[in-house]
Amino acid sequence: MIDEIKEAANHTSGVEDVTDVRVRWLGHRLRAELNIAVSPELSVGGGHELAMKTKHELLHKLPFLSGVIIHIDPTHRSGVRWLRFP
Repeated sequence: MIDEIKEAANHTSGVEDVTDVRVRWLGHRLRAELNIAVSPELSVGGGHELAMKTKHELLHKLPFLSGVIIHIDPTHRSGVRWLRFP
């Protein structure tokens, strides 16, 4: 399922990378969380719009999903490996 989610998200124009995909059951449905990397030149509104397009793509192509949460990263800081805690 993780590979299917990555593939579907990567088909959204403007998504440059997909990382940190997590999937879990909620009752009889699945919920996904993922990070997508986008151009750092995008505005906040542009990033939001791309996240919504990606969510729509995932829900359309993978009918077993009931919900998707997407975190936006700039391409040069893609994925949680960049998180630093003091």
